[in-house]
Amino acid sequence: MGERILVIGGKGTTGKRLVERLDAIGAEVAIGTRTPSGPRDRRFDWGDGASPAAFDGCSAAYLVAPTNRTDHLDVMRPVLEDALERQVRRFVLLSSSLLERGGPMMGGIHGWLADNAPEWAVLRPS
Repeated sequence: MGERILVIGGKGTTGKRLVERLDAIGAEVAIGTRTPSGPRDRRFDWGDGASPAAFDGCSAAYLVAPTNRTDHLDVMRPVLEDALERQVRRFVLLSSSLLERGGPMMGGIHGWLADNAPEWAVLRPS
């Protein structure tokens, strides 16, 4: 198992900056995107049943929740369970300073990660 990091939303606002910083330190990065166009890009959409394949060969993932819905736990949990089965061990969730663990939206994912992921962190910018 390599030390590849899947950056979901790797072409978005925070993901793009994270990819640049990971590249600068020589990390191996895969970019999860709905519109793959480059060699590191992997097709990823939370609502697509084929998306868990994007985690193959990755040991860590940066998670950006879907922006077109609010039932994040219902949508993300099956994909994250599949990621764990694929040996992803570390998860970093972009959340919000307003959302508490176990609360609505990303708060549900925060709670799920705390209860299920071997290594996890939640970024709560303000």
